[in-house]
Amino acid sequence: MTQRAPFTWFHFILAVLAHLLLSTARENGVRQWNVGGAVASSRCARGMHVMQLCQAIVIVLLAACGPSAYAEIMDLEKNYVALPDRPVLRAPARFAKGWDFYNSEGPVILKPAQALPQSFTLEVWVRVDDPAGDSTVFSSHAWRRFLLTLSDASRVSLSFLNQTDEPSVVTYDFGYEFVIGRWYQITITSDVSHGMLVYINGKPVYHLAASPESLPSPQSDLSVVGAYSFNGEGVFENRFKGAIDRPILLDHALPEHSVLERYQEANRTVPVVPLPVQVWFVNDRPISATGVSTKISRSTELLSADDVGMVKLAEAVDAHPIGGQIVLSDSHSNQLPNHIRDLVEDSLPAEGYVLSIRPERIDIVADDARGLFYGINTLTQLLAKSPLQQVDIYDYPEFRYRAGLYVSNSEPPSGLNNKYSGDMTLRGTIQDFSNMRCNAIMLRLHDFAAMDDPKVAESVMSIVEYARQYHLEVIPYLQCYGHSKGILWKDILAGHTKTIGDEAVVLIGDKPCSLQHNNVIITDNTPILVRSENGTLLVEGEDYEIIPGQLLVDWNFPADLHVKNPWTRPYIREDNKPFAIRRLPNGAIPSGEMIRVTYDVATGGPGYCPYSPSTRAQVERAIALMIKMIDPEYINLAMDEVWEPWSPQGRCCGDVGLSRAERFKDEVNRTLAFAKTINPDIKLMYYSDMLDANQTQVGHTTWPDIDVQASELDIRAVMMPWYYREDMADRWRIRQSVEKYLDLGHPVIGTASHYPLNQFSWGQYLMTIHRRMAVDGFTLTTWAHRRPASMGYAAYAQNAWSPARMPFDKLVELRIELNGLAATAETSELEFRLSNNRIPEYQLDRLRSLLVAAQLELDTTDQRALSELDMTGLPELLDAVTYAKQLLE
Repeated sequence: MTQRAPFTWFHFILAVLAHLLLSTARENGVRQWNVGGAVASSRCARGMHVMQLCQAIVIVLLAACGPSAYAEIMDLEKNYVALPDRPVLRAPARFAKGWDFYNSEGPVILKPAQALPQSFTLEVWVRVDDPAGDSTVFSSHAWRRFLLTLSDASRVSLSFLNQTDEPSVVTYDFGYEFVIGRWYQITITSDVSHGMLVYINGKPVYHLAASPESLPSPQSDLSVVGAYSFNGEGVFENRFKGAIDRPILLDHALPEHSVLERYQEANRTVPVVPLPVQVWFVNDRPISATGVSTKISRSTELLSADDVGMVKLAEAVDAHPIGGQIVLSDSHSNQLPNHIRDLVEDSLPAEGYVLSIRPERIDIVADDARGLFYGINTLTQLLAKSPLQQVDIYDYPEFRYRAGLYVSNSEPPSGLNNKYSGDMTLRGTIQDFSNMRCNAIMLRLHDFAAMDDPKVAESVMSIVEYARQYHLEVIPYLQCYGHSKGILWKDILAGHTKTIGDEAVVLIGDKPCSLQHNNVIITDNTPILVRSENGTLLVEGEDYEIIPGQLLVDWNFPADLHVKNPWTRPYIREDNKPFAIRRLPNGAIPSGEMIRVTYDVATGGPGYCPYSPSTRAQVERAIALMIKMIDPEYINLAMDEVWEPWSPQGRCCGDVGLSRAERFKDEVNRTLAFAKTINPDIKLMYYSDMLDANQTQVGHTTWPDIDVQASELDIRAVMMPWYYREDMADRWRIRQSVEKYLDLGHPVIGTASHYPLNQFSWGQYLMTIHRRMAVDGFTLTTWAHRRPASMGYAAYAQNAWSPARMPFDKLVELRIELNGLAATAETSELEFRLSNNRIPEYQLDRLRSLLVAAQLELDTTDQRALSELDMTGLPELLDAVTYAKQLLE
């Protein structure tokens, strides 16, 4: 670091005066932030003039201390222009707002160009959104006097004019794998003593020894951000395929520990779940409870006074009185403090918020109701972890879709007090998902098949209204085609059938003769056919009559009848009265003659038949009622695990002449086409496993034509690949299944399990593609494994909100994989051994390697960043895993 001149009382007085001048400038309307959004368009002219005057005075005063006493920070965002015909977008970035070059048309031109000092530190934050080709971070107007480029997201290339007697352009490059969608700090230091060092995320990755050949010439300069300037003629190439934020140039070379400290400081956060996108610590003096009540005021009507969030906030400040006031505003308020105005720049991302905490005033700013609600959630979490830190938080979700699944197998109507597992209710689940910052809850209720019943409709709408109070939209989930208990309970005639062909029956006199099989299904597709012994088709009503039996269906199976999956189908009563046939005296059937009867019976299986007229009426009525009554953005029709018909097929669909894959494609397209007639904007969701051999299936991968039929699906269908493995070994399947449908043109929503590591796998993968492809996010599914204290919930909350914010990849992988193995500090040795008797050796090897990498991360990164997640005792837990494995071998 630059050596400072001897410090004197004269210097102290000058420094105090400088501080007072700058403080006055800030109070007059300007606060300088060396972050994205540093120069907000809303700054007042008076404040700018005061700031410029004070800065000039400060520089003059500090210059009196000697040239070494002041290391000036040059904020490269302070003076720049965008080409008039090529606007550069400002967008949410690593620090508030940054430059979004991937969605912009041109670069940023620095005015004036910034010459590189003899010694310097150049720091910038980058996020690559598209790995293809060259993405230029910095360049000069004159060819390659200075050029920093990332190639294919796997190499860093640095070119500059060197310091030899006859300066020439030299190029150095090295490999580095950048994860698409994640922010990285790139730091370059240079001086004549230590040469040039390149750091990524605070760690040195490349070194050029000090020599004239390896140091930039004073003629090198920074002129362009986000593109390569071709010979100063206004031609720009290699536009940066992503975002760039907070480029800063210092006039001295920072030592290694200072580079790391700057990275650590940028990663400091607060102990809430999910971690906010960005947190600035104003100072380290926390605000303690004072016993004085806190005033809450609103300058926005985004939330009503009786909103759940407002009630929650009032309860929190009553429990933790800190005095002062809390002000709720939107970004257009003229009452915003200047430091917040700098952050919001007149608008905030959808569902985003700014939370600013000071001793006398706390501000929550958002531009929509959910954003304000989420800001309140964060503040209430922090109040509960008293004392309260003085911080500014800029936060927003990266995924637009964040939904958890609630499953009920209850008979309609369900209601808010419906039990999920143990004492957990639907009411409590809605509150949990809201606290996790989900914006939707997917409800798998059989009620959606019976909304023409007024009692069921009233129950469903009470659930929808309650969810909306907690800022959750309801995604109705009606199981179709596969396990369709709701629809079959409503009308068993929608079910698949088994055909009984040419059953021999002898009719004597007018005595009825019962058919051998109960539960006869009579539809347009499955009529009862009666033929004489010689094959002549006989006529109902002339030659014979059918005496109807019963076709009664119960919701629950008898307790003594053990069925593998009772939730997939209703119980068709075994004691149903049989159907019968009787000859008519004036017909063509002589008494005592044998006839042949063909009829269909209910299979009792879990699926409906898509070609039954009753099915069409049932499904279309349910879809229409869901759209008209709930008006959802999404409806999930599932269609996963179509277990029947195997063979033989009944006449319900046996005469259709289509393969299984063709029938699946046909049903997807028909249901979607019908829904679009009700609401053209509705989005129907379908699990994709039946046409994707890569997914977990039960004997369905043998369908020979799945790829052909998948290519013929209506591309408006939202496909939901699902992958539930709780380890990292097979997560490549996520990519294959997701991209299969993206390549076909479908929007995609992922489907993850409750396992923590599975949430991590989904979030980390989708983060890399969702800005470039039609993937809005992924669903947390819980099925019968709901564990409210599970780390899987915390992992989902974080990875659905901002997966790029995870600062400790290996540490998180290790922690949540151990959690997936039920390894906790409280786990007894015996319990652990019994629950982990099938740990494969490859998993132990991976855990051991993760421990080494995780320990390195702990040694080099700010440990406060994940204080909400339990990272303690990891080596001991891994020892327990290994020991249990050894004892069992």
